[in-house]
Amino acid sequence: MNPVHPREEELRRLRDEADIAEARAREAAPSGPPVPHDEFMAQLNARSEQEADS
Repeated sequence: MNPVHPREEELRRLRDEADIAEARAREAAPSGPPVPHDEFMAQLNARSEQEADS
């Protein structure tokens, strides 16, 4: 059996944690109506621009 390099082990652990977080986020109840990705990004950009102007 080949030993696993500590960096590879850490990367695997981080990927696993990210996968778990993504799965939990998918299971979470939506906070509002579904919004198409392009529309969401436009809203996010508009909000960022407003905050930058403040």
